[in-house]
Amino acid sequence: MINILMRYANYLDTLQRYRYSPDRDGLYRDRKGALKCCNEVLEDLLIRQQSGPISYREQELYGALLMTLVKIILKNHVFRNQKPDVKAECYTDGLTNIIEKAKRGYDPNKGRAYSYCYRLAYTAMIHTLEAKNDRLDLQLALAEADIGDSLSNFSRKDSGEVLDFGHKVETREYEYC
Repeated sequence: MINILMRYANYLDTLQRYRYSPDRDGLYRDRKGALKCCNEVLEDLLIRQQSGPISYREQELYGALLMTLVKIILKNHVFRNQKPDVKAECYTDGLTNIIEKAKRGYDPNKGRAYSYCYRLAYTAMIHTLEAKNDRLDLQLALAEADIGDSLSNFSRKDSGEVLDFGHKVETREYEYC
């Protein structure tokens, strides 16, 4: 138990050495107010998490560093001018992707944890934007096809025709002999 507390204290000392401190949201900033994610602490926490469970305080610190990293990515020119709801969706998807994949996929021999987690989140956030664009394209295509969003467009009482997903279907009754 003492070893875990000492390790957590070492993390805090490292963050203090770089003059990083949490703001009211729990995101880490330098003394000038810029968002910063300390790679030394992030990498050590990620490696320790791969080998076994970490303490509650270390999990909180790990989560705060990951949230800071995703917020840094949101400052990228691709995400900067997005609507707040799109940013929130990107933030959630990026953070979720890191949490799901970083623990099992990170190899310290191949690169830094910061770079690996950055790429995981950035890729997930780009896929979110692409999916959003695909949905918008589909809505535009449906609007151009004059199908609309309501079910009232699928049937026309005056003509006796029923539209089946945009195709006219004859509704006359046939006599069978």
